[in-house]
Amino acid sequence: MAAKSNIPRFKIGESVYRVEWKKDVPFIAEYKVREVTTGAFTADNKAGKPEEFAGKTVLPLFATTTAEAVDLAFEAIAKQVVKDKSNIASQLKMAVRLGQLT
Repeated sequence: MAAKSNIPRFKIGESVYRVEWKKDVPFIAEYKVREVTTGAFTADNKAGKPEEFAGKTVLPLFATTTAEAVDLAFEAIAKQVVKDKSNIASQLKMAVRLGQLT
């Protein structure tokens, strides 16, 4: 039985969102999907410049709504806590800052 993939599939022209961090402050970045391939997509950023996103660690952070993007960011922080148990205080600070986006 095949494992469930958490890599999203987007449509050309669709707006997708991801939480990004700038100087420890989270914000929601919007991208407009330009091209889609298996395991990757190209999208225009806010400035209109194309960026390519690929890989099973990057793609699951994108969502079709801002609320879902924030949820995915919380999930990524939780996974990082499990992976790196020595940095829990830092991850908690990130979660608190992320909570301000909701």
